[in-house]
Amino acid sequence: MLTGLSSKPRIVAPMRKAIRLSDFRRFNEAERTAALHELAASAGSHPNGELTLLDARIRSFEIHYEMTSEQMRARVAGGQLSETRDIASWLMALDVRRRLRAGQARP
Repeated sequence: MLTGLSSKPRIVAPMRKAIRLSDFRRFNEAERTAALHELAASAGSHPNGELTLLDARIRSFEIHYEMTSEQMRARVAGGQLSETRDIASWLMALDVRRRLRAGQARP
C-alpha cells in the first residue's frame, strides 16, 4: 500500500450543472422551466462524464493496491486475492466502464 493515501480510493463526481434553491425560488416560471430543461439535458447527456470518472476511480484502485486491473482479476480468479468490499467495487467499476464503452449501460 502506498503511504499518504486514504484507506479507500474515492472519486467524487461534481454535478455538471447545479442551481441553488435560493436562486430557483427567485426565478419566474419561464426561467424555472428553462433551468429544469438545462438540468435534465445535462443529466441525460451520455456518458455524462462517467467514463472519465470511472477511469480515475479504477486508476486510484490500481495505485492504492499497486497492481493493474488485469493483475487484480487474475489474482481473484486464482484465489490469491479475496474479494473484499474494495475489490468488489473495483470489479464493478470495471464492468460499468466496459458497458458504457459498449453503449449498453442504462441511463
